[in-house]
Amino acid sequence: MELWSRRKFFLTSLAGSAIAGAGKLFGRTPSNGSGELSLASLASLAPAAQGKRPLIISSANGLHALDKGMEILKKGGDTLDAVVAAVTIVEDDP
Repeated sequence: MELWSRRKFFLTSLAGSAIAGAGKLFGRTPSNGSGELSLASLASLAPAAQGKRPLIISSANGLHALDKGMEILKKGGDTLDAVVAAVTIVEDDP
């Protein structure tokens, strides 16, 4: 797995935000006639996810703690429990 630089993360986020907001920029906002977004119109904006895959993002000093959090997520555990487990390892490291 390749480590991302801050610049790559920022540019990817910027590009994704621009694509997500392109419909509003060009005046194409989906609505149900009353001006409110409907579930059907929201579903047409992006394809539905085919499955869930656990993902953990960390800075360089937390890479060694990600295994514990990923283990919890892969077993179907709660996201908050995984975060607390990973952060606890980082915080306990002198």
